[in-house]
Amino acid sequence: MVKKVVDVYNMTSDTNFGPHHDGDLLTLACCMVQIRRKVGDLWKSMSNPEKNLEYWIVGRVASSLNSKKKNHLIYFMKVDDVMIFDEYSDEFGLRGEVNGRKDNLYRFNGDNDDYFDPKNYEKVIDEDILPKHIPSHDIGKGKYVLLSENYCYFDWKNDPYSKILDEWGIPELKWIPSGKEGPFRRKYDFEDTEAIIEKLKEIKRENCQKFIPNKEGGDGCGGCSE
Repeated sequence: MVKKVVDVYNMTSDTNFGPHHDGDLLTLACCMVQIRRKVGDLWKSMSNPEKNLEYWIVGRVASSLNSKKKNHLIYFMKVDDVMIFDEYSDEFGLRGEVNGRKDNLYRFNGDNDDYFDPKNYEKVIDEDILPKHIPSHDIGKGKYVLLSENYCYFDWKNDPYSKILDEWGIPELKWIPSGKEGPFRRKYDFEDTEAIIEKLKEIKRENCQKFIPNKEGGDGCGGCSE
């Protein structure tokens, strides 16, 4: 049986860094450490996760980003692969290199093979650039990089087709017990999850071509709230 999950979070900035989209690939490498760690641990624990796990992540506008566009859909992604940071830096160019990815900030430089130890990584840009992004945070807490070729990124600031989640037919999050994550966590129940995933697939199929990725300048995720 395929395990299906939807995670929704509020984005307090949108600078094409976290997440980073370029061409056919979207990556989440330096923000949302809790989601990255949770998804990655689940992915690595499963047999054949490419077929047995459908994990979708949805980013929406936080009121602090734009109060008039609160809850508008910014992007969604289906997690297609999970990498550790050493794999990510090997397969894709580091920031500053030709064809390097903007969020690929860390080079493995350790004396041992502990690829989850942030002390074994060096930041490839000056420390005063993106000062909030350091190995102990992005790698020590987040552990993994999430990759997707099945995503939509919306020009929510300008596009007339931009909508809030419930206008897309995506219901509001519910407060339900969540065990170890605290007394309650906002999430979807099983029936809503099934319907939301089908709705996301429909949006991608019918509407994604209408939207132009927001590739404005800027840097850093600025912080997000799950």
